[in-house]
Amino acid sequence: MLQANEALKIITGFGKPLSGRLLVYNLITNSQDVFEVEKKKDTQVSEKKFKPEMISITDAIHSQGIFLDVRSSGELPELVHERCVQIALSDLPDQWQNLNPNEALFIFCKSGTRSVDAAEMLDQLGFQKIKLIKGGAKELAEKLTYEKDIS
Repeated sequence: MLQANEALKIITGFGKPLSGRLLVYNLITNSQDVFEVEKKKDTQVSEKKFKPEMISITDAIHSQGIFLDVRSSGELPELVHERCVQIALSDLPDQWQNLNPNEALFIFCKSGTRSVDAAEMLDQLGFQKIKLIKGGAKELAEKLTYEKDIS
């Protein structure tokens, strides 16, 4: 109820909101105290947000680097290719050392959500040649099979 009341004060501009103050309510004594709080003036929010580059499947196939599959084992289609390494996103914190930080990584999953999370994690670990593959594992498997058949 108190939070709703504060929201209404802010929205309507009526009354004095508790901005910069902390209300502490004691249920045992049925009393309340208000404390003044200050924001830190030297606190800076980092504007750097990692935005991985997207690359088409065709461009990834024709580039040097490793395909990093961050899907869980057992997800279909299963990709067996000399350039494909499978490390599930949940295992990446323990197995990232198996990857070369100087080699280009083309990360993919089924829909793209896990690959973004993997790219952010690897970026924080110092990997610089990270690209996300547009499309998912199914499209990549089809394209790799096609490329293998024509070569």
